[in-house]
Amino acid sequence: SFGQVVFSGGLGYRNLTDRLDEAGPGGYKRVNTRLYGILGAERDFQTSDWTITPSVQYKLILAGSQYSDVFGGVDLSQNNGYGAELAVSFVQRDAAYPLVITPFIRTWEVANSAVSRNMLEPRNTTHETGVTVSLQF
Repeated sequence: SFGQVVFSGGLGYRNLTDRLDEAGPGGYKRVNTRLYGILGAERDFQTSDWTITPSVQYKLILAGSQYSDVFGGVDLSQNNGYGAELAVSFVQRDAAYPLVITPFIRTWEVANSAVSRNMLEPRNTTHETGVTVSLQF
């Protein structure tokens, strides 16, 4: 904690399977895995009814791969890239089951994969925006 700012660090893992083969002819299954480091900071602000916590995270890919189920299957290393997340949590205070509302923005910038069997996974960018709504109990 530094002046009520809390710094954090850790590891994240993602495994995403795209079943493009179920979308119709020409589709194929692909599996993306990613191990990444996370550095973050957040700070709580109190109102009479809510705890409001803005947060930011930087994510750096440590190891990644893309498996494409084409031509008998191709594994491609995709180790270079980074991501970021901005969020603001609103937690209801003094409730038996506090309501938590968290709008967020997430992004990933991933470089070209290594080339294998004359194939590569191209550079890609992902942007997500959303809101998580939950109850604490």
